Amino acid sequence: MRPFLLLLLATVVFADGPKDNLAEAVRPIPPPGVPVPEADKKAIQQGVIELRVAIDNAAKAQAKNPRLAELLPDLEVFHKAVDWAVRYNEFFKNTEFKTAHELIAEGKARAAAFAKGEAPWTTQKGPVVRAYRSRIDGSIQPYGIVVPESYVGVPLRLDFWCHGRGETLSELSSTAGAPSTRAPVSPRPRSS
Repeated sequence: MRPFLLLLLATVVFADGPKDNLAEAVRPIPPPGVPVPEADKKAIQQGVIELRVAIDNAAKAQAKNPRLAELLPDLEVFHKAVDWAVRYNEFFKNTEFKTAHELIAEGKARAAAFAKGEAPWTTQKGPVVRAYRSRIDGSIQPYGIVVPESYVGVPLRLDFWCHGRGETLSELSSTAGAPSTRAPVSPRPRSS
């Protein structure tokens, strides 16, 4: 009982009390991003709009192709990454402005392929950015997989990565980091 009383006393002595609940006294996580020059911001916002149109047009073009419907999040993940970076001030490095343009370009390339009924990223080797639509809230959830160069369709160990958490890890930086991800071990086919 005595250790409990000491712990209780220590909590009362070191706690701020009501000051702990003042919003202006709490450090925001994530922290505010770096200022985005107006020209960059406008160009990125325009790219986000163009990407949304490309995705919507691609979805309409393949509306009668249920096989591709489940792949639509693989396009939308690029839109979400850049849109959220602009919308929520989540550019944490000046180099991420260029990253935003690269992700927009990749999203547009996927949308163009999707509009033609193609999905080349589904057979791509190496690290691949993918996404799924959450059954809970309908949101787009990014993930990545590492497809070994030796993959030929037989069952292998699956290496994947999820978004993770860090004070400056955003959808933008997580999605952009996928191409540099490598499997630590090259998987071998299972023996029968």
